[in-house]
Amino acid sequence: MCTVTDSTGYVLEIHRFKDGLKSGSWERFNYNGELIEKNYYKKGVRIWTFFYRDGEVIKSINKKGRVKTFKGCGCG
Repeated sequence: MCTVTDSTGYVLEIHRFKDGLKSGSWERFNYNGELIEKNYYKKGVRIWTFFYRDGEVIKSINKKGRVKTFKGCGCG
């Protein structure tokens, strides 16, 4: 696992590798510490991407490029 930080040490991204290839979940955060994007990799290939707003999934993209949008639960 490795992290990407800004010049102040704030964590912007978390990456994972297995056998030198992208693996598992890769997360991106905004400056409020909220998750904004999560990518899932298997053997270096992106399988899914999820985009978040206010802690809820708002959109996903699968490995074929198919986009799905979500309305959220409305419980915020």
